[in-house]
Amino acid sequence: MEIKHKLKTAGVFLATAFALAACIPGSSHANELIELSDASAEIRDYTASATLHVNSVTLDFFPEEGEVIGDPSDDGNQFIRVEVTVENTGDEEFALFFSSFLLDTSAENGIGETFLINDSNSNDHLESTDLGSGESTTGALYFEVSADESLDTMKLLYEGYDENFEDVYGEVPFAQ
Repeated sequence: MEIKHKLKTAGVFLATAFALAACIPGSSHANELIELSDASAEIRDYTASATLHVNSVTLDFFPEEGEVIGDPSDDGNQFIRVEVTVENTGDEEFALFFSSFLLDTSAENGIGETFLINDSNSNDHLESTDLGSGESTTGALYFEVSADESLDTMKLLYEGYDENFEDVYGEVPFAQ
């Protein structure tokens, strides 16, 4: 009887230890920050223009604090964090929308941001804003992509419009 009790206790202990380890944010993620030095593109909003700079990309990102519903690695995926700065280089106000950013990968084009990374676990999300001439803003965008993706296989897009309301894309490849 005592052996069964010890085995049962050991089993509960191990199950608890594994459950706690699974709840430690970022415990099995690389959070590989890669600074980019020359990754930029001109972007448009009707007649207004701005420069999009990709400052860094963090591969296999996972927040260190807060909770995330699900772990992308369970499905063979990863979160990536893209830090950008947008600077209004024109004379007109530039209306910046975080939802206009998309990601192209080797497997899929036009991936929108994941909402699994949000204010509860990250406080640096790029906000939509109106930028006056010469103003800039910096923030992060978060995407969920295949774990096989790398800097060489991804590029950031900004979907804007020209003065004829035609789609115009500013694109920044991550590979340098």
